[in-house]
Amino acid sequence: MRMGRIRGGLCLCAILLSAVFLQGVVESATKGTPFFQERLIFDVIPGRPQCHASTITELPGGGILAAWFAGEYEKAKDVAILSSRLPRGSAAWSEPEILNDAPGLSEGNPVLFTDAAGAVWFFYLVMYGDTWDDCRIHYRTSTDAGKTWSAEETLIKQKGYALRNRPIALAGGTTILPAANEILYTPLFILTRDNFRSIKKTGANLRAEGGLDQPAIAELPDGSVLALFRSTIPKSTIMKSLSRDGGLTWSEPVETEFPNPEAGIALTRLNDGALVLVYNNSRTARTPISAALSVDGGETWPWRRDIESGPCEFSYPCVIQTADGFIHVTYTWKRTNIKHVVFNREWIEGASGTEE
Repeated sequence: MRMGRIRGGLCLCAILLSAVFLQGVVESATKGTPFFQERLIFDVIPGRPQCHASTITELPGGGILAAWFAGEYEKAKDVAILSSRLPRGSAAWSEPEILNDAPGLSEGNPVLFTDAAGAVWFFYLVMYGDTWDDCRIHYRTSTDAGKTWSAEETLIKQKGYALRNRPIALAGGTTILPAANEILYTPLFILTRDNFRSIKKTGANLRAEGGLDQPAIAELPDGSVLALFRSTIPKSTIMKSLSRDGGLTWSEPVETEFPNPEAGIALTRLNDGALVLVYNNSRTARTPISAALSVDGGETWPWRRDIESGPCEFSYPCVIQTADGFIHVTYTWKRTNIKHVVFNREWIEGASGTEE
C-alpha cells in the first residue's frame, strides 16, 4: 500500500526555519550545550482543518516518520491518518500524505514503532460507529522504512479497545503495547514474543476512581516496567503502577505528584537510563505542555520545564530519543497543526545558554 500525497506544501518561511533547525541540531551536537528548537510540521492541509494525536518513530538508517489523524473534526467520517517524514540530513518535513483512510469511517490515535529488526509498525484505530467505544485496533508493517505497507491486520476483533502510546521491547524479548478498554476505562497491556502473531492481555484488574486510560510505559534499569496513566476524571493526577514480571502482573495504581486535565501523556527512557515524561502541567487545561526528568526510575522528578504555554491547546505528546541522543517531541498545536520540538537533557535541567 502506498500513501497518497496531499497537496498544500510548506511555505518558504517554514523551509527557511527548517534549515535553521537542522543547523542548530548539528551545532549543538558539537557544543554539548543546552539546546531547544521548535517548528510546525506542515503549513495547511486542504479540507482537513483539525488534527490531533501525533506519533513518531526513528527510521532504520536515520530520519523520523510522524503520523496523526486529521479531518473536519475529531470523530468526523472524513478523518484519516496522515503522515510526514523528516529524512536524515533533510532541512524540512515532507508534504503530508494519507497513510490510511477507511472510506466513510473515522480513524484515530496512530502509533508508530520501529522494532530491533528494522521493521516499522503502524497501529491505528478505526471507528465502526460514532464513539471511541466503537473502535477496533488494526495494524500494518513496513520493511522499507515506511515507503510501502503490508495489508491491514486486526489486532483485537472486539470493539472498545483503544491505543495512544508506543510499545516497548523488553530486554527479555517481550514487546508490550499499551492500550485501554474505553468502555470500562481499564488499562490493557498487549504482550507478545512473536511479532503479535499471538498475544497475551494483562492489566484488566487495575482499578482507580473514575478509571485509568492511555498508559505510557518504560522499562527501568532493574528490568521492572513503569506505567503512567491518564486520568478519566476532571482535575485529577497522573496515576502509576509497576510490573516486576515483564508486564504479567501490576501493582495497585497510586497517585503521582503530576496534575492531569484528562489529557494524554508520553514517557520514554533515555539511553543513560533517565526517564522523560511529557504532560500537561495543569489540572484544568491542556496547557502548558511540559517535560520532566527523573534519574531514579520515576521516584522523583527534580527537573521540569515548560515546552510551550499560552491560552491555547498543546496536548497529546509523543516522545522519543534518537540515536544521536536528542529528544524529539511532537504534539497537537491548537488542534490545527502538529508541532515538532527537539531538545537535549541539559535543556530540561535548565542550564543557562538555552536557545529558544
